[in-house]
Amino acid sequence: MPDPGPPAARSVWLRARAGIGALDRAHLRPLVLILGAALVAYHFTLSTFLDNLSLDTPLAYLPLLPLIAIWATWEAAGRYRGRPTPIRDRQLDHILAVPLLLVALFLISVTPVLWGTFYWSLRPDVLSFALFITGAVVLAYGVGWAWRMRAPLLLLFLMWPALYISFLSGVLSWFVRATDSVLGLITSHLALGVSQVASNPSLLVVHPAVGPALQISVSAACAGGDGVLGFLLIGGALLTAVTGPISGRLLWLVAGLLLTFVLNVGRIVAIALLAGAGHAAFALGGFHEVIGLVLFGLGMAAMLWLLPGFGLSRPASLGGPALPPAGQARGGNPAATVSPTSWSAATMGLGGLCWRRAARVASVLLGIGLFLAADQSLGLYAGYATGSGAPTVVAMSTASRVPRGWQLGLLTSYPWGTEYFGPGSSYIRYQLTRPGGPAGDAVLWADVVTTPDNSALLTYTVENCFLFHNYDIVAASTVALGHGVTALLLNYSDPTTNGQWATLTWTWPVRAAGTTAYERIELTSPLVTGSFEPPNLQPAGGPVQNMVVAVENFFNGAPSPAHTLGRRRYQGADAALTSFGAQFVAQSLEPAATRA
Repeated sequence: MPDPGPPAARSVWLRARAGIGALDRAHLRPLVLILGAALVAYHFTLSTFLDNLSLDTPLAYLPLLPLIAIWATWEAAGRYRGRPTPIRDRQLDHILAVPLLLVALFLISVTPVLWGTFYWSLRPDVLSFALFITGAVVLAYGVGWAWRMRAPLLLLFLMWPALYISFLSGVLSWFVRATDSVLGLITSHLALGVSQVASNPSLLVVHPAVGPALQISVSAACAGGDGVLGFLLIGGALLTAVTGPISGRLLWLVAGLLLTFVLNVGRIVAIALLAGAGHAAFALGGFHEVIGLVLFGLGMAAMLWLLPGFGLSRPASLGGPALPPAGQARGGNPAATVSPTSWSAATMGLGGLCWRRAARVASVLLGIGLFLAADQSLGLYAGYATGSGAPTVVAMSTASRVPRGWQLGLLTSYPWGTEYFGPGSSYIRYQLTRPGGPAGDAVLWADVVTTPDNSALLTYTVENCFLFHNYDIVAASTVALGHGVTALLLNYSDPTTNGQWATLTWTWPVRAAGTTAYERIELTSPLVTGSFEPPNLQPAGGPVQNMVVAVENFFNGAPSPAHTLGRRRYQGADAALTSFGAQFVAQSLEPAATRA
């Protein structure tokens, strides 16, 4: 071992060596292999998740949880040093581990295809990462050791943003009100040159000595929600590695949350004072981006120092006493605490036939390759939501960009749409014209349904609408428009009027009126050029038609020769709609970031 240097450094070095006493070098190899495999297999998920640290969002601190989980594993291994090795049932290990790994693969391979543009809003890939690590730990160390490491593994599951999105809006509203109240007291009692807007307390007006007044908006994230959530997660993880009464832990956690909130209020006041001193660009730029992390780190350090004041011991790796594990005196044999599996033994070459070891290693590499390929393909869906789950695509309007040569105009709005798609929804028909195109004047219709209730779009589908109006569906197929959008292409006719159309439709999350909504776009083209009468797309009166559609699509899986012959007439319209849709999707994503 190298000489660590001065006495202080030597003390830290010896303590670090004591921390890994629970696992010798041979038994650390499976853990290192698991971490390396996870980094390779989920490199896209982890790289995009780390980008959240630079975002002003309450979920910004979630990427820190894997690092905290590694530290918690270190601490947990030290606590179990010298304890008897858990009894292993390799059949049970495989029964639990294999389904976990299969579900993890399903979440990053099949689920994106099923969810399409909605995939990145809930980030199932992060849940897949946690399942992958858990399954690999069970496979390598057994169910017994996985249970002992349940706290670090639970931290990986707490990374999943979907756990917080559903209730964040209410919590953030409370933080905004509380922060506004505190800032109101500060600005009204202290002469800081800062005041609140009476009609909007979340707006601070800075009155510099020279120059015009500045307005600073205290958003939901700036109000302290990100720091408080970050301390709740990291502080909660820290409490799993300390000893002391439950009351002391709860008091420590509450004190830390209050300190984090106070430090955030101080951050907002500091930004306002710095802007008032004539450094507005710096205050709202680099200072604003860094000061939050700095104060959060200082708050965590202060609460670590205060642990003994609440009757809690500091973890050994953070300056606490190196206590012997419960149930074992000092001097236990650490090498007997972990039993590597046949899988880890194969990868380490500890026994067995060469061909069998090679087959096992090859199977591991193949599995990692499958996860790697599936995770890399998620880039198609990363442009539809930010790190906080907010959509990046803007709801369609007359100002939306359309492919070159086309003109977009509002045709009509249908008030009856709210009966089917709920309050706050809209059903608008646009007309797209292309004067003097290659085939002469062309026309498309865009029927756009925007609703806060995505389940309504699933209930009143385009197919049941067509069946409700007795349209003859000649063919239905899915087409890829690029960027992860899979659209439904329908060819149909109206037997009563002999009208023939092709419709291309897809659904995605959009930003509408400052919130998240769900939009279904139905692009319709007449089969005969110059036919300007669009079909009736009013939905059916109930969800029963969904069953009818499913049955009809099942029996129409192999179209009859007459339908096949009739479908050929739609090929030109199908190609035009697919080309238009692909261009429209690409242009809709251009203003948005391609990664979360």
